[in-house]
Amino acid sequence: MSDKIKQVIEKIDMNFYFIFFVGIVGFAFKATRPLMRALTPAVLFLTAAYALARTYYGLERRKRGVFAAWCLAVTVTTIFLEILGVRYGLFFGQYKYGTVLGPGVMGVPLIIGINWLIVVMGAAVLAGRYTGRILFIAAGAGLIAFLFDFVLEPAAISLGFWDWEGSIPVKNYVSWFSITFVFSAAAGLLKLDMPGKWSRDLLLAQSAFFVIIRIFLFINVF
Repeated sequence: MSDKIKQVIEKIDMNFYFIFFVGIVGFAFKATRPLMRALTPAVLFLTAAYALARTYYGLERRKRGVFAAWCLAVTVTTIFLEILGVRYGLFFGQYKYGTVLGPGVMGVPLIIGINWLIVVMGAAVLAGRYTGRILFIAAGAGLIAFLFDFVLEPAAISLGFWDWEGSIPVKNYVSWFSITFVFSAAAGLLKLDMPGKWSRDLLLAQSAFFVIIRIFLFINVF
């Protein structure tokens, strides 16, 4: 059964760059923005699920269970930390989510945990291209996550993903670095040599999307 699922998934060629390019075009026009917002949770879930499935089946069989446990740990932990952030202002600061990202628990959309997983995976894979040492990979991944969030924040706010009470605190960026550092280091210690194409490309496609949205903001398209 597992091999059949793998064969089906491998026949699907999901182009993340094209998908997010369509999103950019859709958000560029006021008439199509409501549709783009409505599709956002589904797009984030489907692209993440595809990237995770391709990564899972790209691993050796003996590593798949470890990978699944690591993914679950990242997802559950980040949702828990986000709940503490939304309710008590811990780790990230005072903020709240809008309705765009879909259903959630205690004020945190469930898709957030999944997207955290994609950021950590993609950042670790990108950092691993330049060094094989666990601490350097973890530090590089943390830096990539920090830069991703720095680009992401104004764009996400303008799209209605979430909003801050006041300015974005420094501890938000420190938390992005720290969370990614810890889980990237854990992946290294577990010797999860993850196939990198899908999580890397999804993170880069999302990054390009938010860069373009920020350009839209700068030239007052929004």
